[in-house]
Amino acid sequence: MQWSRELGAGYSSVAVAGDRIVTLFTSGPDDFLAAFAVADGEELWRLRLADKYVGHEGSDDGPLSSPMIEGGVVYALGPKGQLVAAGLEDGVELWRTQLDKSNSMVPYYGYTSSPLPVDGLVVVLTGGEGRAVSAFEQKTGALKWSVGDDSVTYQTAIVAELGGRRQLVAVTDHEAMGLEITTGRVLWSFGHSVGSARQESAHPTLVDSSHLLLNLQSESLLLKVSGAGEVQKAEEVWRSRAFANSLVLPVAHNQRLFGFTGRILSAIDPSN
Repeated sequence: MQWSRELGAGYSSVAVAGDRIVTLFTSGPDDFLAAFAVADGEELWRLRLADKYVGHEGSDDGPLSSPMIEGGVVYALGPKGQLVAAGLEDGVELWRTQLDKSNSMVPYYGYTSSPLPVDGLVVVLTGGEGRAVSAFEQKTGALKWSVGDDSVTYQTAIVAELGGRRQLVAVTDHEAMGLEITTGRVLWSFGHSVGSARQESAHPTLVDSSHLLLNLQSESLLLKVSGAGEVQKAEEVWRSRAFANSLVLPVAHNQRLFGFTGRILSAIDPSN
C-alpha cells in the first residue's frame, strides 16, 4: 500500500484527474467536497456543502452521490440537494444551485444522483412530475431544461450513441429514456416496470451501438434502440435472471456481459 487516509462517513466514490482525487464525505458536523493529492493523499482543499446529512433506519451519515470532473471543474451533489461547481485546482466555489421540493423530488435517503457534465450542461436525475431529469448550465448552474414524470432514487444518467445518435440515457424508477442532450427532447422511452414497485437502483449498461442492458432488482432487461431520425424506437429483446439481486453493474467486454446474481459471477452472450 502506498498510502491511506481516513475520512468520515459517506457512500461517495472518487473521481481522478491529473494529480488530484476528489470525493465527498462527512466530517464532524458538516458534509464536504474535498481534493487530495494522488501521490501521497495530502488534503489539498475542502469545500463545505451543508450540515451533516444524518443517516436513518440503518443508513450511514454523509453524502451518497459521487463527484464528476470536466475541464478543471468539479461538479458534486450533496445529500441535502446542494448542486455545486468548484475549481479542481483550488476548491473555490464557482456556483451553487439548491435542489428541493420546488424543483425536484426530495429522496427519502437524500439526493444520490451523480451530476453528469456534458456539452455545456450538468445533468442530474431530479425526479417528479415534469422534472425526472434536469439539465443545468455548466457555467452558472441555471436550469436549462427538465423532462419526464417519474420518480428517481439512486440513478445517474449516461451518454451513449444508439441507433447512430449521441444522446443521454436516463433510467428512472419505472422508465428508460433516450434524450437529446441540448434540449431534453425525448427520442425514445420504454416502461421497464409497471405498478407501484419501483426499480430504485436500475442503471443502464451500453452493450453496443444498438443495445442497452438495464440492471433491475430481480432481473436484467436487454433493449434494442433503432432509428437515426427525430424519433427512435426501443424494443425489448429479452429478460433474464442471469444478473439480478446485486447493486454491482454488469459490464460489456469482448461480446460478452459479465455481472452478478447475488454473489454468483456470470458471463453471458447477449445475442442468445
